[in-house]
Amino acid sequence: MKKKLILVSLLIAILFAIVGCCKDGECKKDKKDYREKWVGTYECEENYSWWRLTGIHTWTSTSGNEIFQTIVVVTALDDSLLNFLGNRKGSSYEAKVDKNGFFFENFGLGGGMCGNFIVDSLYMEIANGTQGSKYVSTYKGKKIK
Repeated sequence: MKKKLILVSLLIAILFAIVGCCKDGECKKDKKDYREKWVGTYECEENYSWWRLTGIHTWTSTSGNEIFQTIVVVTALDDSLLNFLGNRKGSSYEAKVDKNGFFFENFGLGGGMCGNFIVDSLYMEIANGTQGSKYVSTYKGKKIK
C-alpha cells in the first residue's frame, strides 16, 4: 500500500511538473525566441548608391556611390518581426525574419529590404525610390554586442 501511495504521489508530481511548464498546449522550452541570436548591435560598412533623373525632357541623370561606416541596431518586435535602426540617417525598418535568418519586406512602389544573418554577421539591402530616382544601401557587418 505504501509503495502504491508513493508511486501515485510521484506520478502526480510529474504530471504537475509537465502541466506547469506547458501553456496553451506548448511547452515553454519550445517557445524560445529564435530571433534572440540576431538581436544586438552591428558595426557595418554601408555602400550607398543613388540615381536621379535631372532633366525630364533631355533624359539626363546623375548618379553616385559613397561608403560609410555605420551602426545598425537590431531589436525584436512582435510575431517574428525585427526592427533595424541605422545610425547614419536614423532610419528604422521592420521585416519578418524566418528561422534561418532570412528576411524580406516590400515597402510598395520602388522600395523594400532583404537580407540575412550568417552566424554573427548581417547582410542587408534597403532600396527606396520614386519615379525618376533610386536609392540603395547595402550593409555588411559584424555583431559587436
